[in-house]
Amino acid sequence: MFSSSFEHVIRLAAAVVLLGTCAPRPLFAQGQAEELLDRAVDLVGCYEIRFSAWSHEKWAEAANRLPHRIWLTGEQLPSERPQVYAAFVMRPAPGARQSSYPEERWSISTVSDSLALRWSNSFFEGIQAVVSLEGSVGDWQFEGRTSTWTDVSQIVDPDRASPEPPHGVVTGRMIDCS
Repeated sequence: MFSSSFEHVIRLAAAVVLLGTCAPRPLFAQGQAEELLDRAVDLVGCYEIRFSAWSHEKWAEAANRLPHRIWLTGEQLPSERPQVYAAFVMRPAPGARQSSYPEERWSISTVSDSLALRWSNSFFEGIQAVVSLEGSVGDWQFEGRTSTWTDVSQIVDPDRASPEPPHGVVTGRMIDCS
C-alpha cells in the first residue's frame, strides 16, 4: 500500500498529464495561421451585398436592416479561445447604415476559398453568411448561403420532421470604399 503523500503526488501527476492532453489546440499550425492572415489582407475592402430568397419572412426583414455595403477591415479581433480561427472587424462601408447587431465580424476559411460574415447580438440571435470567393485581389465577388440562429426553443411534434432553420441567399462584389 502506498503512503498517502505518495498517492497524492501520483494523482497530481496524472491530473497534469490528463489536462495537458485535453488542453485546446489551435486548428491550424503557425505557418497556416500566417498564410491565413496574408489571404485575409487580400480581402480587405468594401463590398456591396444583396440578400434574397429567405425561407422565413421574419429573417428577410432582419436582413433588410443589415447594411447593404460592408467594409471588411484587417483589424483582427482577439480570440477568446486558442482553437477559434482568426476573426476580423466588419463595419458598414462609409455612408452605409449601421446594423442593429452590436457584433459584426468576418473570418476566412482555413480549408477553402470561402469566408463567413456574421452579425449577432452575441447571445440570442444572429445571421451568418458563408460565401465562396471568385475573382482576384481588388475584384472579388462572392455567392453563398445565409443561415440564422436563435436561443428560442421550438417544440417539434415527434411525428413530423424538424423544421429547417431559416436560410437565404447572399451575393456580393467588391466596390470602392469612397
